[in-house]
Amino acid sequence: MALPRWLIESQNHSHIEFALKTLKQREDARARARFVSLPRKSRALRAAIQNIPKSFSDYYAVVAGNKEENQDRNRYVDVVPYDRTRVAVNDSSSGESCEERYCNANWVLERFGGKWWIASQAPLPNTSHTFLSLIAKPVTPPSSVSQVTSHIRTVVQLTQNLEDGRRKAHPYFPDMIGESMIIHPEEGDHGPAFEVKLVKQESIDEARCIQSTVSFAPVDHGAPSITFQHLLYHAWPDRGVPEPEDRDGLLAFARLVDRTNRDTSNSDSTLTLDSDPPIIVGCSAGIGRTGSFIALSSLLRAHEVLQPPARPTSASVLKPTPLGLLPEALQNDLVVQEVDSLREQRPGMTGEYEVIEKITLPFPKVEPGHLIVKVEYLGINFIDTYYRQGLYPYKEFPAVLGKETSGTIVALPTDPAVLNDPGYIKQNFQVGGKVACDILGSHQTYISIPWIKAYPVQHGVSTRDAAAAMLQCLTTVTFFEEAYKVSKGDIILIHTVAGGLGLLMTQLAKHIGATVIGTTSTREKAELAKRHGADHVILYREENTVGRVLEITNGEGVHAVFDGVGKDTFDGNFKLLRRKGTLVSVGNASGAVPPFPPIKLMEKNLKLLRPTMNNYTVTPDEVHYYGNKVFELISSGILKINIWKEYPFTAEGVQQAQQDLVGGKTTGKLIVKVQDA
Repeated sequence: MALPRWLIESQNHSHIEFALKTLKQREDARARARFVSLPRKSRALRAAIQNIPKSFSDYYAVVAGNKEENQDRNRYVDVVPYDRTRVAVNDSSSGESCEERYCNANWVLERFGGKWWIASQAPLPNTSHTFLSLIAKPVTPPSSVSQVTSHIRTVVQLTQNLEDGRRKAHPYFPDMIGESMIIHPEEGDHGPAFEVKLVKQESIDEARCIQSTVSFAPVDHGAPSITFQHLLYHAWPDRGVPEPEDRDGLLAFARLVDRTNRDTSNSDSTLTLDSDPPIIVGCSAGIGRTGSFIALSSLLRAHEVLQPPARPTSASVLKPTPLGLLPEALQNDLVVQEVDSLREQRPGMTGEYEVIEKITLPFPKVEPGHLIVKVEYLGINFIDTYYRQGLYPYKEFPAVLGKETSGTIVALPTDPAVLNDPGYIKQNFQVGGKVACDILGSHQTYISIPWIKAYPVQHGVSTRDAAAAMLQCLTTVTFFEEAYKVSKGDIILIHTVAGGLGLLMTQLAKHIGATVIGTTSTREKAELAKRHGADHVILYREENTVGRVLEITNGEGVHAVFDGVGKDTFDGNFKLLRRKGTLVSVGNASGAVPPFPPIKLMEKNLKLLRPTMNNYTVTPDEVHYYGNKVFELISSGILKINIWKEYPFTAEGVQQAQQDLVGGKTTGKLIVKVQDA
């Protein structure tokens, strides 16, 4: 099948090419990790997987599906469920814990709203009894995410039993209304046989489906019958998509599935009537059409075409700790998170603002070399948007946002080696002391962090100002000292001079004795920059930036450019730098800088750097030196913190903060208030 034109043309767009390459790399990595689980490996395969971390191979393990006794229960040898999300079928007629039966099915948590699905291969002759047992017994999603137990009452089948002469699904109920059939346990499995009856069946043309009401009960067991709905969508070809004339029918089918699953009128009164239990959805392999239908339902729910799923209480979704459920006060602690794609079988994906969500997590684990910090304020930065969009990849998901936070210490390290470390002693950490923290994933109510990532906040500086200043002040101080040593008499250019970083750079440059030229978009922002010390401010929408800089510098150009814009200003920077000038790339607000020939630097012997603050604050001595310098500059009044707006600690609040930051309407720092001290 030829690739669609848009996909071919997308190769010319660097961001799409990056995304496709990243997806391929992730899938290749997952495949290699899965290979570790194979019972028999070739020499070449052993070589390919020898350097895979155990934590990674454990995460993508497929041990159960590759066991010899289970291999004939997989329709395709290379399509088996992950152990961590595999649906296990209880083999006990009483529902008590015992030996679990293998089922080729995975738990999937829908992106929008947190609805659970079971993605399953269609039944085989030797898995039909297990499939019915899955419906007969209560089911619970993976315990690391939820403790809610439900009864299945809806099964969606997206493949016909026969397609192009090939068996895609084995029938597990009669095809005539009123008739019954006996389904016996598979060889080696326990439990009674099931008598299965087709109670009712109707064709629903507008939804391109056949809806069947099916009941079944154990033979000679005296147990009550169980009734469920089976919906077969028959207009989706294998390895294809529904025809244009069938797509309205697919939307109608999605609505019907959602409506049917919420209808308790056909359910048995002996079972708990969950308001919106998980839905089993399957096709031949349980991947292509199955995953697409779950994704479609997720999108329809996002656009309010489908109702949001019923939500459990906060206590019911918390993973119990060894001491029981967390204290009630901690059950409402929120974490702003960004999560990977549906393909990862977790809610969400990197992308637009809506992927930012709120969840409840257990209290952070106490580690011997870590501080526990009660977070009071968060700082919002462009780097948060880079991670949200996937420009900077997370190593694992769910992934908590943020790199900048401040609060008070509630627990100190217990490791004697740490407590006796000269660098630790120099920082003088105390319980109740204020700290600012620089660590990825810090936007939580409580965080556990290595002590070297915490900066003591000096007396006279609030945690509010510390969160607003942390990353940008450290960036300013380290870049002015190490990326380009700003000196008295220098002329420097700062793009987006009225932003939080630009205003701090302006103040420090003027304190040093340099001349500051800035660029910004509006007269209001220009006035703000001048109030913070900028000597010249260029309105880039009204003036020619290169021409004005050369005019101000008598044609010589500037000694250094600090550029947080990226793609839109990159080429012009070479024209306004003087001989032996330095370009310091600070960010990518307008997009990533495209590839360029290094020979461009040769004309004026220019230097180009793309530094990160983290690589200037690695050792304890560097952390101590730069941390103290930042808070001394703040407490002395040399650096004044300009906070543009404070947002609430909600998903909507953080979404809005990122939107405002990217929209270019802000002047100064954006912060989020988490909780009082």
